[in-house]
Amino acid sequence: YGYSLETPNALYKHLKAKGHSDKNIEDSNLVLFFDDKREPWDFFHGRLMITLSDYLGRPVSFTSRKIFEDDKMPGKYVNGKESPVFHKKSNLFGADIAKKEARNKKVIYVVEGQFDQIAMVENGIENVVATSGTAFTEEHANLLLRMVGDSGEIIFIMDGDEAGIEAAVKVFTSAKSLHSNAYAVLLDEGKDPCNYIEEG
Repeated sequence: YGYSLETPNALYKHLKAKGHSDKNIEDSNLVLFFDDKREPWDFFHGRLMITLSDYLGRPVSFTSRKIFEDDKMPGKYVNGKESPVFHKKSNLFGADIAKKEARNKKVIYVVEGQFDQIAMVENGIENVVATSGTAFTEEHANLLLRMVGDSGEIIFIMDGDEAGIEAAVKVFTSAKSLHSNAYAVLLDEGKDPCNYIEEG
């Protein structure tokens, strides 16, 4: 975990002090640049930050969670923007941790939120990834199949609300390659995996 400072360009100044060029910083899409004379502006401010890593465990971006009520960024959770190293359509949170156990057990669990994934890992279930609020894609499906193999099981554990039901339906209509491998667990109304772990 980390924290994005509330000051407008603390990240930009830190990266410059580390010797990074404006071009590289702009390419990261973690800092916004303007055509006029305004100074660069950090994308995230005053938020809890969680690192997003790729399949090999290399940091590629961040996701953020709202902390303060006066936060003007829309969305309780917001992911970093697409960049040369971060591609939402092929990134699943925790895949770098989950892949070994998923391969051994031939089972992978898919949850919606990062904290659901973190809670499950902290309770000894490592073969779990999160979609991180992004639309489920064929690239995601291929990554999951790669982890468990052709005969493995992919179990989607969706939140017990209308959005969770819609997410499950979208997965099964958009990723037909998973039909023979995938299962869905729909939790009780208003519940998510974190709730079940907390309640024991």
